Amino acid sequence: MPLEIGYLLNGRYRVERILGQGGMGAVYLATDETLGAHCAVKENLNPSPDAERQFRREANLLASLRHHNLPRVTNHFILGDQQYLVMDFVEGEDLKERFARQGLLPEVDVLLWAAQICEALTYLHGLTPPVVHRDIKPANIKLTDEENVMLVDFGIAKASAAGSKTTTSAVALTPGFAPPEQYGMGRTDSRTDQYALAATLYTLLTGQTPPDSMERLLGNVKLIPPKELRPDLSEAVNDALVRGLELKPDDRFPTVADFKTALFAQLTGQTKPVAALQPVVEAAQATQVAAQPTVARPAETVPAPPTTPAARKPAGLPGWVLPVGIGGAIVVVGVIALGFAGLSALRATETPVPTATHTLAPTVPAPTAIPVSANTATPTPEPLTATPLPPTDTPTPEPPTATPTVAGTPIGGGGRIAFISNRDGPHYQVYTMNADGSDVKQITFDERDKWSPNWKLGNLGSLTGAVLAWSPDGARLLYVAEAAPGSGLELWMITADGLGLPENLTAPVRAGEVTRDNFHPAWCSDDWIAFTSTRINNIPQIFMMRPDNRRPRNFSAIHSSPIEYSPVWFPDCKRFLLISTQNGAAELWRVFPFTQTYATLWDTFPPFDQQSYRVFLSDKAAYDADVADPAVSPDGQYVTYTRRSREGNDIIVTTVSDSQFTMQIQALTTKHNNSMPSWSPDGRYIVFVSKRDGNPEIYRMLSGGQDQINLTQNGAVDTDPVWQPKP
Repeated sequence: MPLEIGYLLNGRYRVERILGQGGMGAVYLATDETLGAHCAVKENLNPSPDAERQFRREANLLASLRHHNLPRVTNHFILGDQQYLVMDFVEGEDLKERFARQGLLPEVDVLLWAAQICEALTYLHGLTPPVVHRDIKPANIKLTDEENVMLVDFGIAKASAAGSKTTTSAVALTPGFAPPEQYGMGRTDSRTDQYALAATLYTLLTGQTPPDSMERLLGNVKLIPPKELRPDLSEAVNDALVRGLELKPDDRFPTVADFKTALFAQLTGQTKPVAALQPVVEAAQATQVAAQPTVARPAETVPAPPTTPAARKPAGLPGWVLPVGIGGAIVVVGVIALGFAGLSALRATETPVPTATHTLAPTVPAPTAIPVSANTATPTPEPLTATPLPPTDTPTPEPPTATPTVAGTPIGGGGRIAFISNRDGPHYQVYTMNADGSDVKQITFDERDKWSPNWKLGNLGSLTGAVLAWSPDGARLLYVAEAAPGSGLELWMITADGLGLPENLTAPVRAGEVTRDNFHPAWCSDDWIAFTSTRINNIPQIFMMRPDNRRPRNFSAIHSSPIEYSPVWFPDCKRFLLISTQNGAAELWRVFPFTQTYATLWDTFPPFDQQSYRVFLSDKAAYDADVADPAVSPDGQYVTYTRRSREGNDIIVTTVSDSQFTMQIQALTTKHNNSMPSWSPDGRYIVFVSKRDGNPEIYRMLSGGQDQINLTQNGAVDTDPVWQPKP
């Protein structure tokens, strides 16, 4: 829980207000009552022993930092499971706020600030051991005046000794600004900060956050060279940013100092450079020749038309994501000690950049705009605006308009809707119906409940999430039921019409083995079924099995065995979402689960415990809420979920661009008693459960939230709708 205003922390720091908040904790403005001065107090709520040891080690190191572009860490302490860093409070707005107020920023201003951050990073990377910041972004660069900046927020900074590797559990990072190695795909080093700084400059100069590096790595989206988004940008700055954003660390600049040199090589292109910068120009010319890369750039960085990239298969890449040894860091002193007065003079000669006039009022596309193809590429992120919304804002865009159903085409472009009801007796059974609510048929009849309000999700209590799932071909249906009265709950499979005998997919395979409850089946292609099980100490965790051999393996165990549940696949079957509570509240995490996913990307895959695994979305900070019932749209571009808050439950949709600058979040329902969304196969509709009429009923609405109608209108309990793929 956030600290209360006025609380005296550790007997010394009086909390004044919250400066910022995220899934890992908050940053507070406080008064140091011993010194009578303001300070910033950052909390880390990760209670794991590894996190505590890392906190102590890094806090001691950060307290020794002394640089004019870095705040001082003045204290650190641990109270119970909560860890705190006390730092100088830096007055002024950050660059995210500056962009929000001013729009696109002049190139010379951005370079002025970049030079100082490069100097601060050169200092950090030159320490023994080197310190890697690991969270550079516009919000973490503060303006102390019009020309001077300070790099703040060392909450996830790392002292990098040779042979160390990135933590792969509760990874705190910012999508769009983090390179692949920061997702557990290798070891972070100074080139990790170079990537993040390049992403920061790219964002400030173009108004777009670079695409998520893991999406680029899988070939789902391409990086658009910044000059295509902003034609007045210098060629040298364009080239420096493209190289700084290379996915492979070895293809970036060797040091941040080299990156800085390349940025200011723009001055060499001036016919009559400002006289005060003539020495800088000459130094840049001399350095630019020596700094030419010796490796060919991947084809991905070749300029392409600034349109939404089409999906493409990932090309084969070498084994660069294997851990990259840091060793002794060799810091190259910048040969272009930038003259700030010279840049100020250059500012007067530069053509002003107009303030951005576009808006970021996000809208979910009209139903007709959502493609059906499972291989549709991730869309190019929408541009930033002069007033960007924070990631947790809920905009209220104009809803999309309804699209008439083509004659002869089933509503939703698929088959029937399966659901659970107790309408015909004392037991909850599985039913199917047409997408308009007609032709209801019961397909299970045995005296075992297929759902119950008394079922518990292990040690978490009340069950959330779906207990039905269709096979990818729509021919079979998974449901949950007891193997025998009083036994654990198993996953069962039946045919779509209910004919034939049900099969128990999770029955114990060893004599005397007791199986606890199994829930949340999710079936992707014919290869893998993911599900939640409490078979280990009554703790919900994700298991995976193939339907042909039915030997579950514990997927969650490779991530320090956190509480995890409700898996849901993306259409490409290369990644899925799950809910994890390892940061406290239930948050949505994204996972790339298979080694074969990477087989086409590099020669030798890292050890199995070094997977991309990180928070995708959290409603904790803004709404004091958690996430339940995730569902991915058929094109993989949208995610719906249930927001559970004190006000009640509602259906939310968000884009998958998952950057704090571009993620768009919209509430589809507002009656606070809705849950369990499921997409139609064509992505035009969503079915869900609502209690607005007194008891749980199945409703259908357009994907933008319009035309919400009750399909079941029955006095019984109707729940857990799932839409059949086209049979």
